[in-house]
Amino acid sequence: MRKKVVPLMLRKIVLSGAIAFVVTAGPSLADAESSQDVAWCKGEGSPTPEQQTSGCTALIEAGATQGRDLALSYFRRAAAYLKRQDYDDAIHDFGEGLALDPKNATHTMAGG
Repeated sequence: MRKKVVPLMLRKIVLSGAIAFVVTAGPSLADAESSQDVAWCKGEGSPTPEQQTSGCTALIEAGATQGRDLALSYFRRAAAYLKRQDYDDAIHDFGEGLALDPKNATHTMAGG
C-alpha cells in the first residue's frame, strides 16, 4: 500500500487542529456501544492508535451520538489516524468533524 505524500504544512495544521480540539473538548458522549469503546475513543487508559481508532469507529457506526459528540468522535479518530501516519483517513475524518461542528472547530483552529 503506497501512502500519498501530504505537504508538511498541511500535516502540521491538521495535527495541531485535531489535538487542540480533542484536548479542549468536553468529555461528553451519549450512550455508546460499550464503555470500553468510549474509553478508547477518548484516549483513556493509554490505548494504542489501533484501539482508539476501533473505539471511535464503534461509536460512529453505532449512530448513538450526533452533533458535537459525533464530531468529537471523528476528531479523536483523526488524531489516532495521525499517530498511525494514515494521513488520508485523518484528513477525511477531520473534514467530517468540521462539517458536523464548524463553529467549535473554527473557534479551536483560531486558538480559542
